[in-house]
Amino acid sequence: MPSVNQSASVSFPTSTLNVVQNLDIVDFLDTPILEASSTNIPASSSAPLAIVASLADDVKAVQFQDTTGASLGIYTDAAGANLKIIVNPGSDSLLYVKIPAGTALYIRNMANAAITVGNFAVNFFG
Repeated sequence: MPSVNQSASVSFPTSTLNVVQNLDIVDFLDTPILEASSTNIPASSSAPLAIVASLADDVKAVQFQDTTGASLGIYTDAAGANLKIIVNPGSDSLLYVKIPAGTALYIRNMANAAITVGNFAVNFFG
């Protein structure tokens, strides 16, 4: 098991910190923090909500902060047919992905209920 860097403000395994240290934050959500109480996250039976109109740069990793308590789907199309990422409830994790610059991103609940409480934020690293 890799050692943990205790001096970091968020404790990731050292191997993860080394990769992130070589990346820069290249984008955020269009609204940096999505507050579900004011902008509901749609149910799985609804069209997803646009959260990034166009990524500013190629993305190699994403860091989620989620307090909605729901499984969230991140899609690369407005119809919600192309699922790119599943964010687990309460996630505050880092995930390595490849998403090209210019890609639009959308979100909706993986269950058939609109989300009306909690916050969701993402740092996109490139």
